[in-house]
Amino acid sequence: MEGSNSIDSSNLVFVEGVIMKFGYPGRTLVGESTCEAAWNVIQHSSEIDKYIGIIKKAAMEKELPFRLYAMMYDRFLVNHNREQVYGTQVCMLKLKNGERGWFVYPIKNPGNVNRLRIKAGFEQSVEENAKRLHVEYKVIKVSDIVM
Repeated sequence: MEGSNSIDSSNLVFVEGVIMKFGYPGRTLVGESTCEAAWNVIQHSSEIDKYIGIIKKAAMEKELPFRLYAMMYDRFLVNHNREQVYGTQVCMLKLKNGERGWFVYPIKNPGNVNRLRIKAGFEQSVEENAKRLHVEYKVIKVSDIVM
Protein backbone atom coordinates (compact mmCIF):
# COMPACT_ATOMS: atom_id res chain seq x y z
CA MET A 1 0.00 0.00 0.00
CA GLU A 2 2.91 2.36 0.63
CA GLY A 3 3.84 2.34 -3.06
CA SER A 4 0.28 3.36 -3.95
CA ASN A 5 0.43 6.33 -1.57
CA SER A 6 3.77 7.36 -3.07
CA ILE A 7 2.33 7.26 -6.59
CA ASP A 8 -0.79 9.18 -5.47
CA SER A 9 1.43 11.81 -3.86
CA SER A 10 3.62 12.23 -6.96
CA ASN A 11 0.51 12.38 -9.17
CA LEU A 12 -0.89 15.16 -6.97
CA VAL A 13 2.39 17.11 -7.16
CA PHE A 14 2.30 16.79 -10.96
CA VAL A 15 -1.36 17.86 -11.22
CA GLU A 16 -0.79 20.82 -8.89
CA GLY A 17 2.10 21.94 -11.10
CA VAL A 18 -0.04 21.72 -14.23
CA ILE A 19 -2.87 23.67 -12.57
CA MET A 20 -0.46 26.38 -11.37
CA LYS A 21 1.01 26.76 -14.84
CA PHE A 22 -2.03 26.28 -17.13
CA GLY A 23 -5.16 26.19 -14.98
CA TYR A 24 -7.34 23.08 -14.91
CA PRO A 25 -6.22 20.68 -17.68
CA GLY A 26 -9.64 20.45 -19.28
CA ARG A 27 -10.94 19.46 -22.70
CA THR A 28 -9.37 22.44 -24.48
CA LEU A 29 -5.88 21.75 -23.11
CA VAL A 30 -5.70 17.94 -23.04
CA GLY A 31 -8.71 16.63 -24.96
CA GLU A 32 -11.86 14.74 -24.11
CA SER A 33 -10.28 11.44 -23.10
CA THR A 34 -7.75 12.97 -20.68
CA CYS A 35 -9.71 15.83 -19.08
CA GLU A 36 -10.85 13.62 -16.19
CA ALA A 37 -7.35 12.53 -15.14
CA ALA A 38 -6.60 15.53 -12.92
CA TRP A 39 -10.07 15.27 -11.41
CA ASN A 40 -9.38 11.64 -10.42
CA VAL A 41 -6.15 12.60 -8.70
CA ILE A 42 -7.79 15.43 -6.74
CA GLN A 43 -10.97 13.43 -5.92
CA HIS A 44 -8.85 10.77 -4.23
CA SER A 45 -6.59 13.19 -2.36
CA SER A 46 -6.89 15.26 0.79
CA GLU A 47 -6.81 18.47 -1.29
CA ILE A 48 -10.47 18.76 -2.33
CA ASP A 49 -10.96 21.91 -0.21
CA LYS A 50 -8.07 23.57 -2.07
CA TYR A 51 -9.32 22.72 -5.58
CA ILE A 52 -13.14 22.59 -5.41
CA GLY A 53 -13.42 26.14 -6.82
CA ILE A 54 -11.15 25.31 -9.77
CA ILE A 55 -13.11 22.12 -10.46
CA LYS A 56 -16.39 24.05 -10.35
CA LYS A 57 -15.03 26.66 -12.77
CA ALA A 58 -13.83 23.92 -15.15
CA ALA A 59 -17.28 22.29 -15.04
CA MET A 60 -19.11 25.60 -15.59
CA GLU A 61 -16.85 26.31 -18.59
CA LYS A 62 -17.54 22.78 -19.95
CA GLU A 63 -13.87 21.82 -19.60
CA LEU A 64 -14.95 18.92 -17.37
CA PRO A 65 -18.23 16.97 -17.19
CA PHE A 66 -20.47 18.67 -14.61
CA ARG A 67 -21.30 15.31 -12.99
CA LEU A 68 -17.66 15.07 -11.89
CA TYR A 69 -17.86 18.44 -10.16
CA ALA A 70 -21.11 17.23 -8.54
CA MET A 71 -19.33 14.14 -7.18
CA MET A 72 -16.47 16.19 -5.82
CA TYR A 73 -18.84 18.76 -4.32
CA ASP A 74 -20.72 15.97 -2.55
CA ARG A 75 -17.45 14.58 -1.20
CA PHE A 76 -16.46 18.09 -0.06
CA LEU A 77 -19.77 18.43 1.80
CA VAL A 78 -19.51 14.97 3.39
CA ASN A 79 -15.94 15.71 4.48
CA HIS A 80 -17.40 18.67 6.40
CA ASN A 81 -20.31 16.64 7.88
CA ARG A 82 -22.81 18.50 5.71
CA GLU A 83 -25.66 17.07 3.64
CA GLN A 84 -24.72 16.24 0.09
CA VAL A 85 -26.66 17.57 -2.90
CA TYR A 86 -26.44 14.83 -5.55
CA GLY A 87 -26.36 11.68 -3.40
CA THR A 88 -23.10 10.36 -4.83
CA GLN A 89 -21.28 9.51 -1.59
CA VAL A 90 -21.73 6.27 0.34
CA CYS A 91 -20.19 5.92 3.80
CA MET A 92 -19.86 3.42 6.63
CA LEU A 93 -21.95 4.95 9.39
CA LYS A 94 -23.28 4.18 12.84
CA LEU A 95 -26.76 5.53 13.38
CA LYS A 96 -28.24 6.61 16.72
CA ASN A 97 -30.87 3.86 16.37
CA GLY A 98 -28.05 1.29 16.62
CA GLU A 99 -27.81 0.44 12.92
CA ARG A 100 -24.31 0.25 11.50
CA GLY A 101 -23.43 -0.22 7.86
CA TRP A 102 -23.02 1.41 4.47
CA PHE A 103 -25.47 4.21 3.74
CA VAL A 104 -25.90 6.92 1.14
CA TYR A 105 -24.75 9.89 3.21
CA PRO A 106 -27.63 12.26 4.06
CA ILE A 107 -28.95 14.33 1.15
CA LYS A 108 -30.06 17.95 1.52
CA ASN A 109 -33.23 17.55 -0.54
CA PRO A 110 -33.96 13.85 -1.08
CA GLY A 111 -37.29 14.60 -2.81
CA ASN A 112 -35.50 16.55 -5.55
CA VAL A 113 -32.21 14.64 -5.75
CA ASN A 114 -33.02 12.63 -8.87
CA ARG A 115 -33.99 15.76 -10.82
CA LEU A 116 -30.71 17.35 -9.77
CA ARG A 117 -28.82 14.19 -10.74
CA ILE A 118 -30.32 14.21 -14.25
CA LYS A 119 -29.51 17.90 -14.65
CA ALA A 120 -25.91 17.22 -13.52
CA GLY A 121 -25.50 14.45 -16.11
CA PHE A 122 -25.96 11.29 -14.05
CA GLU A 123 -27.72 8.42 -15.80
CA GLN A 124 -28.83 6.57 -12.65
CA SER A 125 -31.18 7.63 -9.89
CA VAL A 126 -29.83 7.78 -6.34
CA GLU A 127 -31.63 4.49 -5.68
CA GLU A 128 -30.09 2.81 -8.74
CA ASN A 129 -26.63 4.12 -7.87
CA ALA A 130 -26.94 2.85 -4.29
CA LYS A 131 -27.99 -0.57 -5.58
CA ARG A 132 -24.98 -0.57 -7.96
CA LEU A 133 -22.82 0.02 -4.88
CA HIS A 134 -24.63 -2.80 -2.98
CA VAL A 135 -26.27 -0.37 -0.58
CA GLU A 136 -29.98 -0.20 0.16
CA TYR A 137 -30.99 3.46 -0.14
CA LYS A 138 -32.92 5.00 2.70
CA VAL A 139 -33.37 8.60 3.72
CA ILE A 140 -31.34 9.52 6.78
CA LYS A 141 -30.39 12.86 8.33
CA VAL A 142 -27.02 14.07 9.63
CA SER A 143 -28.66 14.22 13.07
CA ASP A 144 -29.28 10.43 12.81
CA ILE A 145 -25.52 9.74 12.67
CA VAL A 146 -23.32 9.03 15.67
CA MET A 147 -20.38 11.39 15.12
